[in-house]
Amino acid sequence: MSTNHYNLAPRTLLALAFILVVAGCLAKASGVDPVGLLAVRGDTPSHFAVVAWSCITVLGMTWPALILLVAMDRRLGQVISLLLPTVLLGSLLAHVPKILIASPRPAATPIRDSLHVIGHAFTGPVSMPSGHALTAAAAATLIAVAWTGRHRRVVSCAAFALAALIGYSRLAVGAHWPSDVLVGFGLGVLTVVLALRFERPAAALARRIDSRAGQLSVALLELALAVSFLSARTGYPDGQPMVLTIVALAVLSAAWRGYSILRRREWIRAEPA
Repeated sequence: MSTNHYNLAPRTLLALAFILVVAGCLAKASGVDPVGLLAVRGDTPSHFAVVAWSCITVLGMTWPALILLVAMDRRLGQVISLLLPTVLLGSLLAHVPKILIASPRPAATPIRDSLHVIGHAFTGPVSMPSGHALTAAAAATLIAVAWTGRHRRVVSCAAFALAALIGYSRLAVGAHWPSDVLVGFGLGVLTVVLALRFERPAAALARRIDSRAGQLSVALLELALAVSFLSARTGYPDGQPMVLTIVALAVLSAAWRGYSILRRREWIRAEPA
């Protein structure tokens, strides 16, 4: 698997990441964060809005992102093979800046009384960057770069639109500043750019995934992700419908993958006993 085979050039992605990070830093330095956040979170949300934004923001967690990406990759392993470096690099880019910058969450600042926080009111000094935005952007970029299924462009556009919605949800629930989301988006794109440097081991892993044993391992991974997500604390009790939906998707995907293994007899013949 060569970088020439990817759908988007790494240089293009690197430029996009740079623009987003710079835009976020400028927003932070200019002091427009409180104004921007209050413009989004100034009104008391309805019950429908609370449930909707809780469900959307839950999608920005690592577990549902992994479940959706693994479920999309039905056999070739072009996306799954890049997940390990993406997750490791994404975790590094998400947590190191949080520690170094130590930016307070909106709920820990004087505008707290003007906010209508949805879900748990996070108050730790770990606001910059938004981990949810980073995860969503990385997942969308990974789909746009490596996925080769039908209607690739439509799916890629939908993935980026969903990532933008997840980023906006971090403002809607009162968990992050606008600058946090912009920087998170940029670092998410950068995560995939860096993960593409591991293309050779990823190609080798993709070949292993495209086998009976590989698909069985992926099915077991899907079940493990479902259990992990079901037992995880999201901080958004009203987002439980989305949790159950994603868990059900993981179980159904694993079941269908197992059924496909039984149907594909060429894998059985090709592999040594």
